[in-house]
Amino acid sequence: NNTPLASPANGVIYVQNDPASSCTGYDVAYPYTARPGCGIAWVSGNYATSLTIGAQDDIVITNNIDNRAPGTALLGLVAQNFIRVQHKVVDQADCATRQTGGTNVPSGTIYDAEIDAALLTLKHSFIVDNWACGDKLGTLTVKGAIAQKFRGPVGTGSKTSGSGYIKDYQYDDRLRVRIPPSFIDPVQSAWGIQTYQEQAQAK
Repeated sequence: NNTPLASPANGVIYVQNDPASSCTGYDVAYPYTARPGCGIAWVSGNYATSLTIGAQDDIVITNNIDNRAPGTALLGLVAQNFIRVQHKVVDQADCATRQTGGTNVPSGTIYDAEIDAALLTLKHSFIVDNWACGDKLGTLTVKGAIAQKFRGPVGTGSKTSGSGYIKDYQYDDRLRVRIPPSFIDPVQSAWGIQTYQEQAQAK
């Protein structure tokens, strides 16, 4: 109900699916169709303390995410499925119209977007919604890290033509020794033997 809440003491926010709902998952053709009860986190704004936001479904970035305390604060975004940069298009017919360019810009479009965070998608990708539609959106700057199961598209063409964004990805060196709250540790994690079995030599 849009009620402001204090940052949690453990530094973790998690958005869970409603067990009574049937979440069909993200559809690239219709990304903003209502999906009631699905664990989607809509994220934007500034932060000055460390925080991790997790979602059982998707994380949708609706505007810039700026670190106001780059010396001390870290943000982690962890989605079971997709981490998506918002770029609204009503349907595929609308997408075809926007591919012609012009001034028909979707509401909520983010030009020269910046995301200061460590991004992790467990099953899918970090992508831009409707990345092949409309005019060039400028540069997508990520200051942090990106880990994804599949490489997701964010744009087409060159700096001056095509659609979507040009990438400017900058690794945050602090992530070598520090992590956001309860984030998967990329340094200390390692393989370990759980079970083993000896195999007789083939004759």
